Amino acid sequence: MSRYFQLYLQMFLMCLALAVVFGCSEVDPGEGKQSSDGDSDGDSDGDSDGDSDGDSDGDSDGDSDGDGDGDSDGDGDADTEAAGDGDSDGDSDGDSDGDTDGDSDGDSDGDSETHQGNTIDTEACDSLLEITVRDFDESHPDMEMDHDGWGPVGGVLDVELGLDQKPVFSNPMGTHTWKSDPVDGILEKNCWVTEDGEECYMGDYPMFDGEESFFDWYHDTSFNQRFEKQIQMDESPDDPDVYIYDTKEFFPLSEDEGFGITPEDAQPQRNFLFTTEIHLKFTYEEGQRFTFRGDDDLWIFVNNKLALDLGGLHLPALGTIDFDMQAEDLGIRPGGQYNMDIFHAERHTAQSNFRIETNISCFIPVILE
Repeated sequence: MSRYFQLYLQMFLMCLALAVVFGCSEVDPGEGKQSSDGDSDGDSDGDSDGDSDGDSDGDSDGDSDGDGDGDSDGDGDADTEAAGDGDSDGDSDGDSDGDTDGDSDGDSDGDSETHQGNTIDTEACDSLLEITVRDFDESHPDMEMDHDGWGPVGGVLDVELGLDQKPVFSNPMGTHTWKSDPVDGILEKNCWVTEDGEECYMGDYPMFDGEESFFDWYHDTSFNQRFEKQIQMDESPDDPDVYIYDTKEFFPLSEDEGFGITPEDAQPQRNFLFTTEIHLKFTYEEGQRFTFRGDDDLWIFVNNKLALDLGGLHLPALGTIDFDMQAEDLGIRPGGQYNMDIFHAERHTAQSNFRIETNISCFIPVILE
């Protein structure tokens, strides 16, 4: 064996021994690699955070706040305000409607409410009443009956509204008639006590055909045609805190609408035979009153409970809701907001009177489909 070969073999065995003693370590291909940005993180952005967005916050959104949302406000949402409200609409209220009022109705008045599932807006608080009018003709059994009636009668309807916010028919003869104070309209049952108990004055024939026909009054059916109208409450010239709507010719439909002049021989030649439906919301304050005078049928529900009951065919009749006097029965308290649902019918010629007087200064309209 030559001298040179022996030297080479010794060197090889020495290297092999060192490898056995110290072992072999895995080398990261990128370790020690020099990029063109002057740092050692393996990207090309000039910082040492391991991403390529040009900042040093450790995320890849291009800003320096560390929240990953693409803006620089640090609040974790994707808008440019710093409210940290968790939405991306650019406001600070935590909803997604784009305003700053804290409700979700898309306006900026902060007043979204609901009424029986219908959205209402208190900014619409007004003395302009939205009304639904359904026109009929004399083919309906309750319209232009062959008698003048003997109302007003109470007890025709159930004392609470139905689930659809419409009145529930109960008794075609009712339970009693009313005596009304001619000044303030406070109603008193036209009844008296006998040896056999209470007796009440009643007529001897019904003023209603029955439950099935009554359904047509305040629902859209083949017997009627529906219209949306308005009536304006005005300040009383004698008292600015009182609002009035008053007419002795309440004909919200023209002679060219619905069934037109009905009945054909009506005098005056106007569009009679219709029902009126009004849904409102109001805030109850002590001292409030609501007075109606008119014909024919009129029912008013407050907080879903019957508050004024002037059913039947009759001459103009007067009735008043005294909210303080009736608060317990109606389940209302000062400061609370409650619904008021008004149902009226004009179903016999030849008068149509309609008068409202109230010191409620603000009504919120609610439209039911």
